[in-house]
Amino acid sequence: MERKLFSYKQTLLALTLLIVGSFNLSAQEDSPAHVGIIYPLSTHGGKAANYSNTISLHAIAGLSGGEKAFALYGVAGIVKGNASGLQASGVFNQVSGTLHGVQLAGAVNLAGDAAKGYQFAGLFNQSRGNVHLQLGGVLNTAISTKGLQASGVSNRSKQMDGVQMAGLYNQADNVKGVQIAGVINKAKNVRAYNSGC
Repeated sequence: MERKLFSYKQTLLALTLLIVGSFNLSAQEDSPAHVGIIYPLSTHGGKAANYSNTISLHAIAGLSGGEKAFALYGVAGIVKGNASGLQASGVFNQVSGTLHGVQLAGAVNLAGDAAKGYQFAGLFNQSRGNVHLQLGGVLNTAISTKGLQASGVSNRSKQMDGVQMAGLYNQADNVKGVQIAGVINKAKNVRAYNSGC
């Protein structure tokens, strides 16, 4: 019988360590490249969060202190600092700092702030600060959106300057622009057009 490289339990344990190990770490050194299988099995090993990389390639999951141009992960990628350029994964992306570029994920994108960023996910996008554009299959959330939020189900933003489009529900405290939903648009203050079917 052929033995698998990683069992389901080993992969789950490694992803858990990746997420838990990513707290309270910061980038300290620049690196041209970071290559790995799953954290900590990589060229930077257990010190991966101490590096800011120009290019990162990880077969399953990777962790870094920062990304400057291109990061590609088979399943998940976590960046403890800022990320510029493209961050793409099959399932999950997280940038704890500021996103200046594009996040592409099969399921979920998270960013600390994405004022100059674009988030595209199959299920869910979240920015704990600002965002320029979010396209999500189910839900988009941000503190402030200056651009577009579009999803199949719901969009939420405290400050909306632009367009919210959702299959069911849009919510914003202040809207300067347009809300378009299949069922409900909710806003405290609207300065433009608010349309629900």
